[in-house]
Amino acid sequence: MIKRRIKDMQFEVCSPCQLDCKFCATGEMRVHDSHYQLSLEQLDRFLYHTEQSGYFIEKIWMHGPGEPLLWRHLNEGLRRLRASAAIGKIEIITNGTYLKRIEETAWDCIDIIDVNIYEDRTKIPLLERLQAFFGAEKIRPRAAETFKRVRDENFQPATIPGKCRCSGPMLYGDKVFLFCGPPVFGAALRATKDLLADRSLWVEVGPNYLEGYDEKIAGTLDLCRFCWANENMDEVLEPHTSIGGGWQPQNRVRAE
Repeated sequence: MIKRRIKDMQFEVCSPCQLDCKFCATGEMRVHDSHYQLSLEQLDRFLYHTEQSGYFIEKIWMHGPGEPLLWRHLNEGLRRLRASAAIGKIEIITNGTYLKRIEETAWDCIDIIDVNIYEDRTKIPLLERLQAFFGAEKIRPRAAETFKRVRDENFQPATIPGKCRCSGPMLYGDKVFLFCGPPVFGAALRATKDLLADRSLWVEVGPNYLEGYDEKIAGTLDLCRFCWANENMDEVLEPHTSIGGGWQPQNRVRAE
């Protein structure tokens, strides 16, 4: 029996990424734990308590905070998510380099794949073939030519409340951040705040873990004044480049 519907949930599965984008909305989260991988035990615990709590998540947004197709348990994880009665659509946001890691049975578990196209255009023919097979509604390339970065020069906190770019709570390992997505890690650094020490922001996965979740709170927290996801933030539009970020030695990452 469904007791509560959650429109969206950010789903963070791994930190590694083979790119080193100059600007990355999730970069600080990747640096926090550069070896992070959501385990199958953590996934099973999340699904169990989601089902037992009577929650139905209408859409999972699978991110990294690195490259989600480098998740060690990608294919089995997708199958377990699809088998759950508590999960609706599954959408993956990827740079598309490792699409060939997706097994045939896992393709059937995915509803939408958003593929960011950076300087490397060589993957476009593959995406066109995938679109011809699966349909344009499932395979969605999008040009990522620019990035809105926080104006860190003479930084001024943004006003609140502000519309938040992140949608829904966020799963990260055995924690659920109730009101924030990946950019909260960058916000905490700007605010010189110990993010994990603030138990008002996150809960451990367990019975009724979303009891304190209220979507109206997103964009109203004091930390939102320091967050890239706050649309009131003073920003600079820059050309996007997939090199020069210095987010860790992820250029040496290999798919397992």
